[in-house]
Amino acid sequence: MTVNWKKRPNLIDNVSAIGVGKAIYAAPDGDKVNARLLVAADGFHMLPCDFEGLLLESLSFATMSGNQYVISFDDSGNMLINGKRKEVGLTSPNGTKFIVSVDDDGNLKVTKEVSDATRNTTLKQS
Repeated sequence: MTVNWKKRPNLIDNVSAIGVGKAIYAAPDGDKVNARLLVAADGFHMLPCDFEGLLLESLSFATMSGNQYVISFDDSGNMLINGKRKEVGLTSPNGTKFIVSVDDDGNLKVTKEVSDATRNTTLKQS
């Protein structure tokens, strides 16, 4: 049996094999000679079909200092960070930072960020 690696193959009881040695490989049809490499010293070897049917409600990230951030989307497709809609921060070629937001009518507002070193905070100037 030849495995079609363009779609996720079905596993067969008492035939399919997962091998672990210097790498991890999959042989859904039991053919270890033509098995597909999954993980090796140089990283993960995934195909789009490996994610077929995968649904993620959110992604969680932790910073080196231990802060947690959860990225998700609301029912309208808006990206949320820790459950709240966020503005977009952009940096111009000369390094100036700007915040871009949009109102309910689609009007864009661009605000220049100014750093106040004495208070170690960021203020917004329109």
